[in-house]
Amino acid sequence: MFGLLLLVGPTAASAEGSERASFVWSEGSWARLEDIITLPPIMADLDGDGLVDTLTSAPYGQAPVVTVTWGDGYDATELLAFDPGMLKGFDLVAADLDGDGTAELAVAAGPETNGHVRLIGTDGLPRIFPDGIFPYGTDSKSGSFLTAGDVDGDGAMELLIGSGPGRESNVQVWGLDGRGLLGDFSPFGDTTYGVRLTTGDFDGDGRNEIAVATAFGGGEIGLFDGLTFSRLSSFRPFGDDYDGGVELSTDSRSNVGDGTDRLLVSQVGSSYDTRPWLPQYVRVDISEQRLYAYEFGQLASTFLVSTGLYGHSTPLGEFDALAKPEYVHYLWFYGEGDPNNYDLGVIRWNIRFLPHFYIHYAPWHNNFGRRMSHGCINVNRANAEWIYGWLNVGTPITVIE
Repeated sequence: MFGLLLLVGPTAASAEGSERASFVWSEGSWARLEDIITLPPIMADLDGDGLVDTLTSAPYGQAPVVTVTWGDGYDATELLAFDPGMLKGFDLVAADLDGDGTAELAVAAGPETNGHVRLIGTDGLPRIFPDGIFPYGTDSKSGSFLTAGDVDGDGAMELLIGSGPGRESNVQVWGLDGRGLLGDFSPFGDTTYGVRLTTGDFDGDGRNEIAVATAFGGGEIGLFDGLTFSRLSSFRPFGDDYDGGVELSTDSRSNVGDGTDRLLVSQVGSSYDTRPWLPQYVRVDISEQRLYAYEFGQLASTFLVSTGLYGHSTPLGEFDALAKPEYVHYLWFYGEGDPNNYDLGVIRWNIRFLPHFYIHYAPWHNNFGRRMSHGCINVNRANAEWIYGWLNVGTPITVIE
C-alpha cells in the first residue's frame, strides 16, 4: 500500500529562522522530542518498483507542475496538475486511493482559488473523478489542503481535504474506492485560518488519527479520532504567545520504539491579518493613518498616509490593485464656483484600487498621518515611488478603520 510521508502547504513561505520540532504522543499528551532542521519531502513508491520516488510541487507564481524524481535516480517526470494559467500554488499527496495497488496523485488548488481537487496518474491523466472534486463549491476562494491515510482502520486509504483561509474550518474525509464522502467535521469552529492536516498512528493503536493545524494564524494543533471525529487533544506547539500558522507532517520512518509515529511541525508566516499565504498584501488602517505592505506575511514596509477627509471618506473594504498608471491628472468639477472643485495637476506614481480612487504621491502637503484627501490615499514621494515599484497589479488591498 502506498502511504503519504509528508504534506507540505501549497503557498506558505516559512519565515527565515522559523522554529521546527518533532513531537510524540505520550500518556495522553504531546511531548516535544527535538528540534528539526526542515520538514522532509513528499515520498512514495509510485510505480511499484520497490524504490521510493520523490515529488515536488511548483510554488506560488509558477506553472502548476508536479515533478516526480524516480527512485532509480536516472529520470524525472513533469506532470501538469492544473491549467497552466493557474499560478496560485497547490497542495499534493500520493497514495493508493482507489485500492487498485497503484498510487494516484491528488492535487488541490491553493488559497485564492476554488480549491479544485484533481486525481491524476503518473501518466498525467485523470483518475476516479474525471472532473475532480470541488469540496467547497466552484465559487469558493479559500483553496484546499490535502492529506491521505487509513483513518477508519479498514485497510483502505482515505483522502482528507481541509478548508483554506477565509472559510470556516472544515475537514472532509473521502473514500475514493466507491464510498464517496464519508463525513466531515469542524476542528476549529468558525475560525477562518485554514486547516492543514496529516494522519498517523500517533497513539500506537494500529489505526491512524487525524492531526490538524491552523494554517495561517492561531498557532494551534488538534488531534481527532479518524473514525468518530471526536477530539483527542489540542495544544499549541510553539506556546501561547505564537499566533502564526502551523505546517505539519507525519514521520513514519523513524518510530520512537513503541510503534507510534512522530508529528513534525513548523511555524508558517505570522498572523492571519497579514495574509501570509499571499506574495504581496497591502492593509491601510484609517484609524492609524498608516499603510502596511507584506510579503508572505512578513512586513516589507510601513509608513504614514493621508486618507479622505470627513465627507470625502476613503472607501472601506477588500479591493485589488486594478492598474498602475504612472501619471494621472487629478481634477474634479462639482459645479461653477463650488469650493470643492480642484485641479491638482499631473501626478506621478499611482495605484488604482477603485474607479477614481488611488494610492498616489501627494506633493502639495506634508501632513501625512492626518486626513487630507478627497478619498484617495496620499503618500509622500519616497514611499509613493517605493510602493509603485513594489506592488503588482492584482495585489489585494484592504482598507479598515
